Amino acid sequence: MQKAHANMTTQLETFKIIDLPRGGLVPLAAAAGKRVTVLSGRVWITEEGCVDDAVLGSGEVMTLSVKGLAVIEALSPARLQLLDSG
Repeated sequence: MQKAHANMTTQLETFKIIDLPRGGLVPLAAAAGKRVTVLSGRVWITEEGCVDDAVLGSGEVMTLSVKGLAVIEALSPARLQLLDSG
């Protein structure tokens, strides 16, 4: 079960901090432009229609590129920051 610890908004950006247990999932619709920062742990990210998936570890960042669905799965307990620029 995921648990959001913070939800902060400015005029330009909204971000969430999410804790995931191993195997926990975060589906993201309309994912293009969202930035994922792994604060701790390891995650696997797959994007609809993309051939390549990504595995990110602590300190790594990825900006999602597809307009469709992206799914993040925790390969170990993980803490993420999801940034949505608006």
